[in-house]
Amino acid sequence: GRIVDALGAGAEALPVGLLAAYGLARLSTSFLNELRTALFANVSQASCRELSRRSFIHVHGLDAAYLLTAKPGALSVVVSRATQSLTQVLNQLLFNVLPIVVEFGMAVAVMASLAGPSCALWAAGTIAAYIGFTTHFSNVRREIMRRRNKAEEEASGLFFDSL
Repeated sequence: GRIVDALGAGAEALPVGLLAAYGLARLSTSFLNELRTALFANVSQASCRELSRRSFIHVHGLDAAYLLTAKPGALSVVVSRATQSLTQVLNQLLFNVLPIVVEFGMAVAVMASLAGPSCALWAAGTIAAYIGFTTHFSNVRREIMRRRNKAEEEASGLFFDSL
């Protein structure tokens, strides 16, 4: 009787403990994301500075006649967008894509060893089909964004060139 009674002791503390553990997990996730961003800031800022410096040198090395016909205001918008995009691409590759690829490779290896190569091939095929589907619709969306960006570049270029 005492063993059964002892099993129920402290059960009311379980929800409080789970809630506290959840709160700590969320807090640590936020903290680690901020730490990652702070540590990666130097790398991303250095790469953006280098891209901006190279663009500056390249643009100033162009022929003046070309710059008069090429709408330098629009060029300014393109360079600005490129430096902003570089940081985003580096972050996505380093912190999202690379870990997913490594994790997927390990999962397929475990699946192949436990369930056989055919199971691993089916799983890899399913993921490949998902990637193909997602890539197709992402390209459609990318084309829409490209048209939007072109219109924004033309509008911003016209504004700067009119000055």
